[in-house]
Amino acid sequence: MKYKAKLVYIHSDSPNNVRVSKCLQVFAGLFDEVHYIGCVRTGTWNDNEGINGVKYHIDRRTARRGIRGLATSLRFTAYVKEQLQEISPDVVIATNEDYVLPFMVGYCKRPPVLICDLIDSLSIRTVDALRYLNPLWSSLSRSALHSVDGLVEVTDERLARHKKIPKHHVVIFNSPPAMPLTPRANLPEKFIYVCGSILDDVSGVEALLAACEKVEDASIVFAGRPIGPWMMNSFLKHPLVTNLGETTPRGSMEIAAAATAMFAHYKPFVENHIYAAPNKLFDAMMVGIPLMINSECLVSEFAKKTGFGIPTRFGNIEELESAIRSVYVPNERLVAGCKHARALFETQYSWQHMEERWTAFFNGLLGVKNEVHASVDIS
Repeated sequence: MKYKAKLVYIHSDSPNNVRVSKCLQVFAGLFDEVHYIGCVRTGTWNDNEGINGVKYHIDRRTARRGIRGLATSLRFTAYVKEQLQEISPDVVIATNEDYVLPFMVGYCKRPPVLICDLIDSLSIRTVDALRYLNPLWSSLSRSALHSVDGLVEVTDERLARHKKIPKHHVVIFNSPPAMPLTPRANLPEKFIYVCGSILDDVSGVEALLAACEKVEDASIVFAGRPIGPWMMNSFLKHPLVTNLGETTPRGSMEIAAAATAMFAHYKPFVENHIYAAPNKLFDAMMVGIPLMINSECLVSEFAKKTGFGIPTRFGNIEELESAIRSVYVPNERLVAGCKHARALFETQYSWQHMEERWTAFFNGLLGVKNEVHASVDIS
């Protein structure tokens, strides 16, 4: 049974974002009608890639980021307004405060239910010249969040940042679904796995590579998008690095299942990196391997307490060298911690459990008490 309602999800990017795609699948199972309004920013989109039960409205004009993105953001907002007028939704989920603001100021007609999914909060993500306006962004963020009916955050640490939150709120972690995996073959016997979009001087791989050079038989396997001249010209060409290129989410998990440890470092020069919500944390939990994470990242404390995390200071080669040696020859405590993390993932943190959180969130917000969401007309 489904809610007899139209849900719209607004995201200023293509819908092939892993988290967004998983959420859309959940919504398609909960609502009679689901629409996605997005644009083309960091990737491409093929209509054949769509999820059954979701109608896509994609602004094909390329969007930009930072100062250059202001004009394209305004253009996309106008596109959103046009689509909303045609759809007339009952429930709108806007990713980040940016697309709550048009409803708050009356530019877009407010739906009966307005939710903010804080994938990347306006108040902590700005890194270029616009960061000098952070007091303004923080003020706009607070106003936007005070105006919504429901709030979705990606970590407990991020939720705790807010001084005031709506009555209806939930944390939906960026975790993968639990699934059987076959470790990828023909890889080094032991290796540190680096994956995702990796940037020069931001993702910490310069220090990791320097540390690997000091450890006998250490190696790195990389799968993802290299960004920057050092990544392209030095990292990918280094003899200790095996480059597998871009892969699918499942393909990445199969590589992780063969790995000795997962690497997740974020330069702590903006709050967004300190409050990072890395998929890699849950990827490491799912396959039961250690996570090498920088200690400035707040979720590193959870990884450490759970027993599978090895926090080191960002850019500290000596500490990374020690971490590599510890994962290459793990002690009983680390082995037990990784097993514990894997069990926790299966019982509390897999995407299947996040689906249950989404359902409970909507049931509370839309007034449904029973566990099986009966047909409800909220219009």
